[in-house]
Amino acid sequence: MNCCGLSRNKSLQGIIRRLNEKEAHINLPFAYHGINRLLSLLKHKSQQIKLHRHQASGQVHWVDHLIAMCLRQNKGSRGMFTVYIEAAKGVYHPKSFIEEEDMKVILLWQLAGNRVAEINHQASGLPSVSYLHSRSTVPPLIPSSHQPTTNEVQINLDESVHSILKVLKEVVQSAGVIHTVLMFDEIATEKQICWDPKTNNFLELCREYLHRTSIEFVNEDDVKELYRSLDNNEVHYASEATIAALRALCKNNQLYPARAVMVSGDCKQETGDEHAVIIQTVLDSVNKLQEKTKFCIMSIASDGEAHRSAALVHLTFKKILSNTSPIHRQLKFLTFLNLHVRDDDLTCDKDFKHICKRLRNLIIRECGISVNHHHITPNIIIAQLKHEGLAADHILSMFKPDDKQDVKLAYDMLKDIWSLPHSTGSLNHGFLENCEALWVLGKFAFHLVFPYLCVDLSLSEQIKHRSAATHLSLALYKQAGKEFLPMNLYIDIMIMIKNIVFCITKAKVDNPNGEFWIILLGTDHLEELFGILRTMVGNDANLDMLQLVSWLAGMTEVSNILAKYPEWDRKPCCLNLPALTCESKEILDSTDHLKPGS
Repeated sequence: MNCCGLSRNKSLQGIIRRLNEKEAHINLPFAYHGINRLLSLLKHKSQQIKLHRHQASGQVHWVDHLIAMCLRQNKGSRGMFTVYIEAAKGVYHPKSFIEEEDMKVILLWQLAGNRVAEINHQASGLPSVSYLHSRSTVPPLIPSSHQPTTNEVQINLDESVHSILKVLKEVVQSAGVIHTVLMFDEIATEKQICWDPKTNNFLELCREYLHRTSIEFVNEDDVKELYRSLDNNEVHYASEATIAALRALCKNNQLYPARAVMVSGDCKQETGDEHAVIIQTVLDSVNKLQEKTKFCIMSIASDGEAHRSAALVHLTFKKILSNTSPIHRQLKFLTFLNLHVRDDDLTCDKDFKHICKRLRNLIIRECGISVNHHHITPNIIIAQLKHEGLAADHILSMFKPDDKQDVKLAYDMLKDIWSLPHSTGSLNHGFLENCEALWVLGKFAFHLVFPYLCVDLSLSEQIKHRSAATHLSLALYKQAGKEFLPMNLYIDIMIMIKNIVFCITKAKVDNPNGEFWIILLGTDHLEELFGILRTMVGNDANLDMLQLVSWLAGMTEVSNILAKYPEWDRKPCCLNLPALTCESKEILDSTDHLKPGS
C-alpha cells in the first residue's frame, strides 16, 4: 500500500482515534488504564455490586418495575442504586404496573375483599384499593324491585357491554353478527328487607304480589305498612332471585363470559304464563339494543325448573318453522326434527350438565329403569361394574344418593356404564341379558355426553352422535315409556338436541365460514358465576338482594379475568368435566380444553 492510501486504512484510523481519546475504552483490560481511570471503574463496579446485593436482599418488591423506570429515564448504575435505596427505605414507590399484574390484583380484591387488598398493598407494594376502583370496568346492576322493565334491562345491558364495545366492533367486522344465548337461573337469597339507595325502593320482596303495596321509601310509615302487608300475607319475601344473563357464542374470551342483565325477586309461586312475561321483557330489551351491541339471541337456556319450562314452551312452540325462513331449506329434510319455533325462529334449550345429573339420579333410584325390555336396578349395575374389576370404593362413591348435584360424579357413572362390554364370559343367562341392556344404556349415554367433551370431533361428527342419541332414546322410550325416562327428562333431552341443530344451522346461514362450539350452549357459565359468588361469601351463607346486586358486578369481573387468563383458574371439582380424545381418554393437564378460548 502506498503512502496516499494510509489515510483510508481502517486499522490506522482506529489507532489514531484511540490516541485522540482522553481515556481508554471502558471494555479494555485494566493494564491499559491509568490510576484515575482504574479508581473510577472500581467505584462504578462497586455501585453495581451493591445494587445487585440489594436486589438479592428482597428489601424492595417489583424490582423489574423500578429498573424499567430507571432505564426509561436513562439512569446509570449510580442513579439506579440511589432510587433503589429510596425504595428500600419506603421513600419511593414504583407505580408502573402492567395489565396482567393489574388483573391479578383485581381478581384477588374481588374474591377476598378490601381488607386483603389493603394488606397486599401495604406488605407487597401492590396497587391500592383506590387504584383498583379506577381500573374496575363492570358497574353494579340496577335491581328490578317490581316486575322487571325494559328500561332497567336496557340500562344493565348497556353498562355491561360498555367496556367491550371495541372488541364487539372487531368481532362484528369479521362475523357480521354476534350470536348469543339468553340464560335464566335462580339463586337462594336471605329473607330480609333492604333499601336500595339507587332506586329508593325496598328489596327482597317477590315480584308476583308487589301490586298490592307500595315499596317506595318516603318516611317511617312506609316501613310500617310494608311489614303490616308481610304479616297479613299480602306480599311475600323473595326466597330466591331470578337472574338473566347473556353469553356470546364466539371464540373471543373477552366476550363469552356470562353478563347479567336482570335481577328480580321470586317466591316460587309464579305461573308459567307469568314467567313468560318476564322472559319476553328481557328479550325485547336485548333486541332494542341490537343496533348497538349486534347481539342476536339464538336460544333461551334454562335448567329443568318447572314453571320456566312451561314459560319456554309458551314462548318457543308458537308455530311451525315457516317455509320462508332462511334456515328452513337446511332443516326440512330432517324427518323426526320438531320444527316448532317462536315468530323469530327462536328455540329454547336445556343445560346438558343438568341433564347428566338428572340421568344419574334416575339410575341410582331403588326402582331402577327399564332398558330394552330389561329392568335395571342399582344392584345390577354394581354387580356388572364389579365384574369388570372396578374398585369397591369407586363404585360406592358413585351411588351416593345424597350427592345429587355433583356433575363430575354423574359423568364418572355414565362413562363407567358406556365402557362396559357388549358381552362377558359369564355363563349366567340373566347376567348376560343385563350386560346387553346396560350396553344399550351405555351407548345412549355415550352419544348424549361424548360430543360435549371430545375435542377432536368436527361439528358434523357431533351432530351424528346427537342423531344416534335421539333415535336411541326414541326407540327406548317407545318400548318402556316413563319406565325408561320420565316424560319431563325425555322432553328436555329432545329440546336440547333440537336446539343444537337449530343453532348450528343459524350460525351456518349467518356466517358460512364461521365457527361454532356446542359447549357454549346451556347455562353452565351462569353456574360458574354462582360458583364465584360462593367463593366470595362462603358456602354456608346467603346474600340479600342488595348484596347480591353489588356482588354480581364483582362476579362478572372475576369471570372476565379468568376467561382472559384461563391458566389461572381451577374450576370446582363438582362442576369440572375432563376433555376427551376420540378414544375416550382424558387429557390430563390443567388447561380447560373445552372452551374455545383455549
